[in-house]
Amino acid sequence: NREQFEEATAVSEESLALMEGLAAADPKDMKALRNLAVCQQNHAGLLQAQGRSAEAGAALAGTIATTRRLVARDPSNAEWQGDLASALLSHASSLEDSGQVPEALEGAREALEIVGKLAAGDPTNTDRQVLLAATQSFVGSCHETLRDFAAAADSQRASLAIVQRLRELEPANAEWQRGLIAGHCNLSKV
Repeated sequence: NREQFEEATAVSEESLALMEGLAAADPKDMKALRNLAVCQQNHAGLLQAQGRSAEAGAALAGTIATTRRLVARDPSNAEWQGDLASALLSHASSLEDSGQVPEALEGAREALEIVGKLAAGDPTNTDRQVLLAATQSFVGSCHETLRDFAAAADSQRASLAIVQRLRELEPANAEWQRGLIAGHCNLSKV
């Protein structure tokens, strides 16, 4: 309903302004900065749901900038690295939706680099492995759209290999079985 979206947007904008004020009041307060990044990402999602892609993209760019500040303060913080990768991937998806595929690919590659390091640093963390597979698949999809089929196939193979390893760890996991099917479908398209 349009009225509900307008009300939610107004509340989100007010929350965002408050969080910006808190983060600016004490630039060393990492909790306030992270809360600002979360608020920016949530606001972007709300805008995206309303079809306001340009505004959502700007909000996601703000999320990325805020999260980069966090990561610069503590590059060893895996949670903040993951937040940055997530924001980059969300922004890349928004760019892809608006037809800016080369820019989407650039952001997705940066996310892939971050997620790859996180997954390599903790190979037993299945959430990171799933995110790595999804990011690889997204990169492959961008390559496919750009008609770079060799690169698309390489990315889809890498994604599929991750999902296959996950399925071997837990064969009864329905999510990973669906991921395996999707991986095969994605690879067969290129």
